[in-house]
Amino acid sequence: MASNDAPVFEGFPDSTLKFLQDLRKNNDKAWFNEHRADYEAAFKRPAQDFCAAMEERLTELAIMPLNSKVYRVNRDLRFSKDKTPYNTHVHISFRPGTGVSSAPSFAFGLDPKMLTVGAGAFGFEKQLDSYRENMSGDAGDALSVEIGILLKNGARFGAEPELKRVPKPYPSDHPRANLLRRKSLTLWLDFDSPKAASRTNIIEDCLKRFAALLPVYTWLAGIR
Repeated sequence: MASNDAPVFEGFPDSTLKFLQDLRKNNDKAWFNEHRADYEAAFKRPAQDFCAAMEERLTELAIMPLNSKVYRVNRDLRFSKDKTPYNTHVHISFRPGTGVSSAPSFAFGLDPKMLTVGAGAFGFEKQLDSYRENMSGDAGDALSVEIGILLKNGARFGAEPELKRVPKPYPSDHPRANLLRRKSLTLWLDFDSPKAASRTNIIEDCLKRFAALLPVYTWLAGIR
């Protein structure tokens, strides 16, 4: 159970979605600078408050310390053809403090069209060989069953498999070919509306979805 003095979060204000919608229409530095106070009140502070309320609860669920991160509103333009300067969504992650960027994480995403939570690894680095080895055996079979249940209950993969063919030495007709062709693995559960972010029970609603996704997170956290 969360401690009695755990921070309380009663939902993102309605102004969060309005700010994101306005930013999408006016994605330039001049407009953003004029509306920086709106960014602080509608984006930054509510996201920080959400993290403060969620971090302890999610740490208890995962049975390991997790650190929250609110991703910057400024986009990284170094390798992008799209030069619009700002992200028009709230993106938050909860991951163990390992310093490894490919470590599995829980995620929260809010934009004017969608509210979603997810779990998984956005990219395998040194863990790719271990991922494939585990996925090809009994452990992979167990996770595949869990993923099948999630998909039947409305979950979705975050992306299509990165590879067109099953990597060697695994056979092309392997029963988990779809999972072996992946170099990342995330599962997502969407809400019925982005307006759900303003509900007073948003923390509990997110935790229910995170609990459903826990087998994916736990499995990935166990590979080395």
